[in-house]
Amino acid sequence: MKNKAVVYLLALAAFLIGTIEYIITGIIQMVADDLHVTTSAAGLLVTSLALSAAIGAPIVIALTINIDRRKILSWMLIIFILSNIITSVSHSFEMVLMTRVLQGISGGTAIVVAMAVATRLVEREKEEQRLASF
Repeated sequence: MKNKAVVYLLALAAFLIGTIEYIITGIIQMVADDLHVTTSAAGLLVTSLALSAAIGAPIVIALTINIDRRKILSWMLIIFILSNIITSVSHSFEMVLMTRVLQGISGGTAIVVAMAVATRLVEREKEEQRLASF
C-alpha cells in the first residue's frame, strides 16, 4: 500500500513537471509584455526548457549513475522547485531563461529517475498497470 502511494506521488510529480513545461504557451503574450520582449523571444522560454531537458537529463543521469536514485530525485525536485520560485519573482528575460534551463535539466532528470524508482517499487505482476500512470 505504501509503495502504491509513492508511485502515484511520483506520477503526480511527473505530471506537474510536464504541465509547468508547457503552461507558459497559454500566457506567452502576457509573459512577453511583462519581460518587455517580443512574443517570439518569449517562445524561447518553452524551447530552452525542452532542449535542456532533452540534452541535460541524459548527461546528468550518466554523471550520477553511481548515486542513489532517491537522492538524485530529491535534489532534482528541490532544484526544480527553487528554479520555479526564482522564475516567479524574476523581472529579467535573461534570468527567466536561465531558470527555465535549470527547470529543464532538473525536471527532465526527475521524470526519468521517478520512472526508474517507480519500476523498482511496484510488484512484478502489477508493474504494467502502475507504470501506465506515467
